[in-house]
Amino acid sequence: GYRDRFRPAALEAPFDAPNEAVRGGERSLVFALPEHRIEFIKYRRRVVWHKGSRTDLVFGSTGQCRIQEVVATYAEWEEDRAAALRRARARASRALSRSLGGKPAGREALAAFGRRVGRVNAGELTAAALAEEALSPAYFGADGDGGGGEPSAGEEKAPVAAVLELVSTLPDERAALREELEAELRGRIASSAARESLRAAREATVSAKQALEGRPPRPSAP
Repeated sequence: GYRDRFRPAALEAPFDAPNEAVRGGERSLVFALPEHRIEFIKYRRRVVWHKGSRTDLVFGSTGQCRIQEVVATYAEWEEDRAAALRRARARASRALSRSLGGKPAGREALAAFGRRVGRVNAGELTAAALAEEALSPAYFGADGDGGGGEPSAGEEKAPVAAVLELVSTLPDERAALREELEAELRGRIASSAARESLRAAREATVSAKQALEGRPPRPSAP
């Protein structure tokens, strides 16, 4: 994967791709590219070197495994990744289906959300705008349970957990996008929780004051 000066998202090319993008006499793209423009290297679908996250599964320079182990365990890695992706998509689909009134609506919303993620990756939409949309009633902000029941203390509500899990399955070559979206989502979730806690505290204060004055407490806001 490499950066093009005129495109925000990294481009991908096979290791043996011919050079049709960089000036000069070098015929191989991988040798023609300046080093600072190379963002990541993959073995099949697995990222084995990534500049931004300092991943090195080629030589193991950062204490991780080496390329020999990557090759030997690739089938297991691919199976685990596919299973994680299926779980995340199924959970997200259930959350959206229950929130939006049925499986067709849920599947359509999930596909639309995937396209919106693609627009963020292409630089056509900001991560902040997508996070706002994701937590709106059009997606995961409605009152669905995601098939997971009521969350225990300290856990996110199931639809919110579903979108966080879905974002976490973005591939490693999109690590920066994944981290940016997770940060935007968690920031908005924390802000929403803080506002809800403040509202509840104010209502409790008003109710206590009214009780001391001998007046019936006001009913809580729906």
